[in-house]
Amino acid sequence: MFATSDVNEETFSSAFAPPGVKCWRAVNLVVARPIFVPTWYASEHGLSFSEHALLLRQEDLLQLIEEVGAGSLVNLQYLVPADKNKRWEIRDIRKVWSCSRDEIAGGPVVVMEDQRGLRFTHIECEIPDRLDREIWLARPQGMPIRKAKRSTQLRGGRNH
Repeated sequence: MFATSDVNEETFSSAFAPPGVKCWRAVNLVVARPIFVPTWYASEHGLSFSEHALLLRQEDLLQLIEEVGAGSLVNLQYLVPADKNKRWEIRDIRKVWSCSRDEIAGGPVVVMEDQRGLRFTHIECEIPDRLDREIWLARPQGMPIRKAKRSTQLRGGRNH
């Protein structure tokens, strides 16, 4: 339940809400860095549901994939905030690799491939020639989904 105020009332076009319907802004999110937006299926007490997270750090993404299992992750998007010359960009990810410290100095690095086949990293660095630790591959339409056994809690007590 939300307490509302007229100052937070939003106007939507009729494509999103029938005429006369009132809508309020419940969350205002300001993001200055790219973020991961994973979606996975979980089940608890016989109930199945989808869960989503907004993750700033690549280490949190790696931990989430490890905890829920790569088979439970059904979608991964990469949200890139606008700069002065462009609009926000949402990249649908189809493959994820993790490169070890030996391959790239400074710690593990997540390498992603979007639906267009373009490879990129979350942090600015060179993409190694050899990507030998694939940790997630987007599931083709119609493939069965494995459900995580519980909702996950990342280190630091943040529930996702």
